[in-house]
Amino acid sequence: MDTSLAFLGLVEARPGHGYELKQLYDEHFGGARPLAYGQVYAMLARFARDDLVEMVGVEDGSGPSRKQYRILPDGRKRVIEWLKTTDADASVSRTNLFAKVVIALLLDEDVTRILNAQRSALLNAMRQLTRAKQNAALLDVLAYDHALLRVEADIRWIDMAEARLTNLKETLA
Repeated sequence: MDTSLAFLGLVEARPGHGYELKQLYDEHFGGARPLAYGQVYAMLARFARDDLVEMVGVEDGSGPSRKQYRILPDGRKRVIEWLKTTDADASVSRTNLFAKVVIALLLDEDVTRILNAQRSALLNAMRQLTRAKQNAALLDVLAYDHALLRVEADIRWIDMAEARLTNLKETLA
């Protein structure tokens, strides 16, 4: 996720001050990608510097003054351009697990043990996600479904890797 563009989109959706915008971010994305207040104010300052947002007022209260922000046309343009980009990355991924399998094969370590441990961890993660999904808000259900499908894909990859172990060992010998 491009945190800064998602945050800029929130400024367009609900103009407000940093605290409100962080709450909105946390409501929609915070569980997956926490954002510190310092990051919020740094992004808002950068957006203002780049003429993507503008400060439209200051709200005084019992605490520090709160600067109100709204998006500018260039900011909206940037968000719309981002929304139109696709995320269909078809590049061959060399994950940490992939590297572990290759190194274990090269060192003649027990690859099956490594794959079984990873499968067990993924099945546990799947159970946790499924439980969390049961009472979640609809937007969170969508995020849990995405995570569950990614976990399922990793488990399928482990199954395929395990089925190919004999040939892989011969190839790397």
